[in-house]
Amino acid sequence: MEKKLKILIVDDERFYINLLVEQLKDHYKIYIAKSGEQALTRILVNQPDLILLDIKMPEMDGYQTCQTIKKNPEWIDIPVIFLTANTEKESEAKAFTSGAIDYIKKPIESNQVISTINKHLPDLSM
Repeated sequence: MEKKLKILIVDDERFYINLLVEQLKDHYKIYIAKSGEQALTRILVNQPDLILLDIKMPEMDGYQTCQTIKKNPEWIDIPVIFLTANTEKESEAKAFTSGAIDYIKKPIESNQVISTINKHLPDLSM
């Protein structure tokens, strides 16, 4: 049996969590966190192969979460893709300086999410 790669979805909006889980569950092992703090705990327990991270969240935003992930030598190589409704160029630039490898704007399209994930996890074919 083929081992599924693990994706951690971090978003405080149930709508986007449900949408992403539905799109990805057949191809990946999915973990969910509803905050930056919860994401860090999930990574400790079960390190993912890729993280889909919302920017706007209460308490610890996506930028802070990504920076914390990238400061840990054991997690530095985990690819982080930001998901956000924010369309400002400064937001996109800040995402990359925080350590993200890609940026998807909401509302998300399933084909875009899947192709972006495949770009960064190229050893999988969906």
